[in-house]
Amino acid sequence: MLSLQIFTALIALLVSPFLASARPAARRNVNNFFLVATPTKTAHPTTSTGLNLIDPFHQEQFFLRAQEDAASYSEFNLTKGTLETLAMPPNLFTLETYESNIDTDSGEFFFLPESGTPGLFSFHGQWLAFNGSTSGFTICEPSNAIENPVVYWKGTDSTCVDTFIFRTTTDPASTST
Repeated sequence: MLSLQIFTALIALLVSPFLASARPAARRNVNNFFLVATPTKTAHPTTSTGLNLIDPFHQEQFFLRAQEDAASYSEFNLTKGTLETLAMPPNLFTLETYESNIDTDSGEFFFLPESGTPGLFSFHGQWLAFNGSTSGFTICEPSNAIENPVVYWKGTDSTCVDTFIFRTTTDPASTST
């Protein structure tokens, strides 16, 4: 009987690393990547646009915009289902951690100061998913002071275009021509 318990314990030790890697994607931490939007979900997109934070109204809330030709782009982490990045709040001169949020009623995809609340973001391969779906992100033309198109979740405005968002370790600024 004791040898059966030892055998079971050894098997559990051998298998545990594989079980840990089988956790749901939303709970995996992924660090140091950039986000890029593309109109089609292909393995090697030929057309893509880097995504960056913008604070157009000098408020606490930042938006995620599609921006070509930026000098640099926001770098992200995925922690407990939440996208995180560093940003400088209005009227402060220190970097703070901001976390992703989606207002499912309006479709706004925005970032607020760190709350520690687990989110619904994950990756399916390299593709960003919200609540398990990689389909639903849209890039919409602004109707206000924002100069660049902004990412929405299931945007319904006539200017909205479906998009897919993927992660890359290559800064989009280093690949723009």
